[in-house]
Amino acid sequence: MTNAIVYRIPFERITALIYEHPEMLSKITDTITQNTKVLLRNLYLDTLNAKQRLAYLVLTYVNDFENDRIALTIADFTKYTGLTRVRVYQILKEWEVEGIISLDGKHFYIKRIECFEKMLENAD
Repeated sequence: MTNAIVYRIPFERITALIYEHPEMLSKITDTITQNTKVLLRNLYLDTLNAKQRLAYLVLTYVNDFENDRIALTIADFTKYTGLTRVRVYQILKEWEVEGIISLDGKHFYIKRIECFEKMLENAD
């Protein structure tokens, strides 16, 4: 999460700005595209059960950081998924018992990434 500033600009002013500075059109469309992706991701997450939400977060983390060591806390998981701390902990412990992850203090390691992918395949 990062801080953001939101500006409200009348459509007429945007049109004039694009006319005066054509390069602004790509910046505006890129912003709209990014916001649409975020909205679609959130809508997708709403269709997932608890384990699938955590699996999605884990896979997103692994893809973004190309690392099998997950440095997210239970609080991070709860913020992103909307699940309770207790439910997140239960799922992580279950995955540890199943050999999908290994817990090590505040971090955990992915042992069987294909299990996360399979959880999300079943979501479709």
